[in-house]
Amino acid sequence: MSLLASIRGSQLSATAKNELRDLVFLYTNGGGDNSVRLALEQKLATHQITPIVPVAKPAPEAPAPAPTLSFGSSRPAPVFKQKPVSAPVATAPKTPEPVVAVPTPAPAPIPVSPTEVKVTVQSAPIAPATPAPVSAPAPQPATEVPKAAPVMPAAPAPAAAAPVENVEYLNRIREIKSAVNSKVGNPVNLVDINNEVGREYMNALLDAMKRLSGGVGGIVPAMDRLETAFKAVEVAVAEHDRSGGTMPAPISVTTPAPQPVVEVAPAPVVPEVPKVAPAPKPVAPTPQPATEFVVRPVVPKPEPVAPPTPKPQPVAEPAPEKIVSGFDAMPTPEPAPKVVPVSVPVPPIHSVATDTKIMTPADLPAPESVATSVTGDPLMTREIDDGLQQLLSDWTLFKKSGLFGTGPHGREHPLFKKIAGLPIPLLLAGRFEGSTQEIKQSITDYMNGWRYEQGIIYEQGEPFEHYLRRVIKQILDLQKKRP
Repeated sequence: MSLLASIRGSQLSATAKNELRDLVFLYTNGGGDNSVRLALEQKLATHQITPIVPVAKPAPEAPAPAPTLSFGSSRPAPVFKQKPVSAPVATAPKTPEPVVAVPTPAPAPIPVSPTEVKVTVQSAPIAPATPAPVSAPAPQPATEVPKAAPVMPAAPAPAAAAPVENVEYLNRIREIKSAVNSKVGNPVNLVDINNEVGREYMNALLDAMKRLSGGVGGIVPAMDRLETAFKAVEVAVAEHDRSGGTMPAPISVTTPAPQPVVEVAPAPVVPEVPKVAPAPKPVAPTPQPATEFVVRPVVPKPEPVAPPTPKPQPVAEPAPEKIVSGFDAMPTPEPAPKVVPVSVPVPPIHSVATDTKIMTPADLPAPESVATSVTGDPLMTREIDDGLQQLLSDWTLFKKSGLFGTGPHGREHPLFKKIAGLPIPLLLAGRFEGSTQEIKQSITDYMNGWRYEQGIIYEQGEPFEHYLRRVIKQILDLQKKRP
C-alpha cells in the first residue's frame, strides 16, 4: 500500500503510473514472480520512487491515578492553578529511512534461467544507487506485501425467467372477433342493436388489443372486460333475434328464381314419360326450357285442338326404339312444331344488373348537405363536423384540458389544434412539440382499430384531421345504406 501511495504521489505521467501499478498488482497476485520483481525494481530505481514509510501515531499517555484516601480522613485541600494551554510544539521531522520494498538477496538461493541471470547482472550496478540501508534488509521480509488471496469469480446470477407469451390471449381475441362478425357482420351493426353494448364491446376490444400489442400491462383485467362485453353482445343479439329483428346479410336473389321453374317442369313430365318409354327420364334434369315447353302441351287433353293426332304418332314410332336403347328415344320431341300454337307464359329472367345498383346523379350528396361546407368539399359538411366533435369528445386525449379539466375539448382542444394539420407519418413518429409515448400509442391504437374493422388506411402526406373526416364519412355512409 505504501508503494502504491508513493506511485500515486509521484510526478509521473498517467501512463507510467498505470504501468507501475500493473507491475505491483502482477507481482502480488501472481505468486511473487522473480522476473516481475526485478522489472519492478528497475522501474522504481529509474523513476527514483521510494515507498512511503507509515508514521506511527504516538500512544496517548495514561493519566496518573488519583491517590486513594483512607476512610474517615479529611477531604484534600483544593489546589488552584492556571489551566494549562496546549501549545503546538515544533518537533523536528524525522528523516524517513528509505526501505526497499522487495529485498534483493532473495533471488540468490533460487535457481534461475539464463535469461534471469542476465537481468541480475544488469541490476548489479543499479544497486549502489539505492540508499545506504540496503545492506541490512533483515527485518524487511516482515514488511513485504502480503500475497493477495485468489479472487473467486462470483456465481452468475440466475437468468431471468422468460416472459409469458400472450398467444392464448391473442387466439381468444380472434375467436371473439370471428364469433361477433359471424353473428352481426360489421361490428358497427351492434350500435344499432344496442348502443351501449356495441360501444362497450368496441372499446373493450381496442383496449385488449392495445395492451396485448403495446406491452403496457394489465392484460388480465382487459381480457375480463372483453369477455363480459362478449357475453353482453350474445345476450343482445339473442334478444334482437327473438324480437323479430334481422341482421343485414348478403342474400343472392338469383337462386330462388330458377327453383319454381325446376319444380313446375317435371310435374307434368313424370306421369306421361314412364307410360311411353323410360328414355325421357334423363330429359327432366336438363335445364333447357325448350324441352319443358314441348312436353307441357300434353296437359290440355280435353281440348279438341289437335292433341289426339300426336298421341298415336309417338306411341307407334318409339315402340321399336325402346328395344334398341334408351337414348334413341330422344328424337321423339320432333313432332313438337305441330303443338306450337299453344302459348305458355315464360317466367321473367332475373337480371343481375338489379343486384348491383349503378350510381346515378341521385346518389350524390344532398345540396343542403354540401351547402353547409364553405369549400364545397363533401368532407367539410356540418354532419361530419358534428361526428368529428363527438369522436374527439369521447377520445381520452381530447376529452378535457386545463388544470381541472374545464378547458376546451373536442375540436377546440389545444393538442388537436396543434396536430390537426400535421401529416400522419410525422405524427406517428412523434415529430411535434409536446410528443409523448401515451399520445403516439393512443393514436396508433385507434388507427389500427379502424384499419382492421373498416379497412381504412391513411394516405401519404394526408393531414390528421382529413383522415378523421374520411373515417367518419365512411361510417355515416354505412349507416345510411343499412336497411
